[in-house]
Amino acid sequence: MVRLWAVVAVVCLWAGTAGAQSEAPKLIKLSPKQVAVIKKEVASKLKDYTSARFEAPFLAAQMNEAAIGVCGFVNGKNSYGAYAGNTPFSGVLGVKGEGFFVTGFGSSDGDRAGVYYACEKTGTPLR
Repeated sequence: MVRLWAVVAVVCLWAGTAGAQSEAPKLIKLSPKQVAVIKKEVASKLKDYTSARFEAPFLAAQMNEAAIGVCGFVNGKNSYGAYAGNTPFSGVLGVKGEGFFVTGFGSSDGDRAGVYYACEKTGTPLR
């Protein structure tokens, strides 16, 4: 349920900026510092945070003056110690260094669908 609300929050952020923008969000390049912040927060959501492997680069788009929408894939070890495969994630990065908030983590089919949808709506489609 928390994941659902997180996806709703991202879509609302995007929708709030839709009227102010005349075109779809454009992809932007993240700084090495921003990438490190994202990796740390996403890895903390895994069962074994030290096993995190990221597909690069992340997709990022300016959502509004204060937030950047970020989507990507992470692979981590499951409870059996085996890598589970690439899992999509979505989140919001504060423009002024406020940190990164994971809004979606596609560990199940339903969660993946929500992450893909949120990423499409924020201009960072993963597929």
